[in-house]
Amino acid sequence: MKQIVTVGCLLLLFWLGRRTCLGQNLDPNAYKGGENKLKLTGGLSANMVYMSNQASTITPVSYFVSGNLNLTYKTFTLPFSFNYSNRTFSYSQPFSFNFVTFRPTYKWISAEIGTCFMTFSPYSLNGHQFQGAGVNLTPNRWSISLMYGRLLKATEGDLLATVPVIPTYRRMGMGLKTQYRTDKYTVGLTLFSASDNPASLPGLPDSLRPQPKENLVVGLDFSTTLFKRLQLNGEYNSSSLNADKNQVSDESISRKTLSGLFFRRGVAIQSYNSIRLGLNYNLVRLGGIIGVDYQRVDPDYVTLGGYYFVNDIENISLRYSQTLFSGKVNFSGSAGLQQDDIEHKKSSSQRRVVGMATINANLSPKLSVGFNFSSYTSYAFIRTAFDNIRKLNPFEQLDTLNYRQINQTVSTNINYAISSTETAVHGLNLSASWMESVNKQDDIVRTGQESGFINSSLLYNYAQPKRAQSFGLGLNGSYNSIGTQQSLSIGPLFNFQKSFLANKLTTNASLAYIYTSDQGYDTQTGAVNLRGSAAYKVDKMNSFAGNLGFTQLAGSGLSTRSYVSLTVGYVNRF
Repeated sequence: MKQIVTVGCLLLLFWLGRRTCLGQNLDPNAYKGGENKLKLTGGLSANMVYMSNQASTITPVSYFVSGNLNLTYKTFTLPFSFNYSNRTFSYSQPFSFNFVTFRPTYKWISAEIGTCFMTFSPYSLNGHQFQGAGVNLTPNRWSISLMYGRLLKATEGDLLATVPVIPTYRRMGMGLKTQYRTDKYTVGLTLFSASDNPASLPGLPDSLRPQPKENLVVGLDFSTTLFKRLQLNGEYNSSSLNADKNQVSDESISRKTLSGLFFRRGVAIQSYNSIRLGLNYNLVRLGGIIGVDYQRVDPDYVTLGGYYFVNDIENISLRYSQTLFSGKVNFSGSAGLQQDDIEHKKSSSQRRVVGMATINANLSPKLSVGFNFSSYTSYAFIRTAFDNIRKLNPFEQLDTLNYRQINQTVSTNINYAISSTETAVHGLNLSASWMESVNKQDDIVRTGQESGFINSSLLYNYAQPKRAQSFGLGLNGSYNSIGTQQSLSIGPLFNFQKSFLANKLTTNASLAYIYTSDQGYDTQTGAVNLRGSAAYKVDKMNSFAGNLGFTQLAGSGLSTRSYVSLTVGYVNRF
């Protein structure tokens, strides 16, 4: 009941605020002063979602409310946005899912205040949420971005929970990214720093305290064009991490990296590098572009400005794209080599050969065809302490075998327009894909180490534009082979769409059935999926929408299960 009251209060306050603003002549049409207009625009959306048969710990009813207001006067803009939901989690976490953000703008100055998301580089600040402020400045040829705020809030965690949650300190961060552009080149500098505050968890016992961290990232980037056809770009980043601020270190520690030179003295740090280079050459006469990319990231490279990161990797790739026959055929392809364990310190390493090709062709005004092929081959090399010792036991050879995994995918898509008139449009679509994965051990494929997937669909669409209605019929099928298990799935589908009341009311309904036979487990199951939706546009500012879904599963050895989902939403724009 409290949740419903909360949503009602939010909607009422938004409506009253909007009415008050309009009453104070903030309506865009209230002023006739040209550039001196004071404009107020924005919107509000509210959605309620009901899901049956969920886990007992999750509430079946959820609501989501979001809105934005934009106040504009001449070249000054003050946006405001918020998001709110009753979705909560049974454990503490250092991130915020309900947030408010201001985004004021004036000429070449824009800012974010509140809950912000900014990206400098994949190797420094990369979309991390923070509570604070960010500024973007674009005077003349300069581009400057600044940020300061709280990256993580202090949480005591719960190590005894079913899914243990590690305590986190309050983490503050600051950063700068600047670029200078000319007609011939671009150069840039990135600085990012983050640090944990051990005093943010005063009541946590020492035995449960994590190690407080601090991080400094320094980056350089450039791009230029040579001979009007050759484009070069590159990026270098250096990250230094102090994994434990409480640990004191000797001043003589090596600081050979760029970030290590600027890191504060008297602490133990680990420094890492990453480099990315790219080259593109425009083949004007052939109508194509050829390019080469190179990337290298040191083992254990990490930045506190990102949630996830891939390190200990080196790859090089060659790209080519071309347009043929006056734009009727487009081709693109690439091939590359990836490897990890670039310092040869792990007990095993992997090399991956990756290739792909795509062709899209318009063979006639009615027929278009697309084709895609990709191949991924991974080589694993295992090294042990006995590699240089002759093994008399044949079973010991298993420890030093080399593994190879091959993944290949082929897919095609064909569209054919049967006929097209003012009263009726007929069309066919055929799509198919084949995927195969094989694990080889010394060029031997053992039992259960091969899998394959075949998926296909055939769809027929019929539309009557003047009646604002359309329907479609289709058939889907798939065959899967995973190890020693095989399964076959097939089923029809039907959908219908119709608009009423001068296209103000749009309805859609679909029905699908899937029959699955699993030969390995000797089971047969059937699934029925029924969905319906409706959207009603009251006027230019208000609209309602609803979605209803029903799914039922039944089969041999399986009790009948049903799932229902319902979504109701309202959108207001002004």
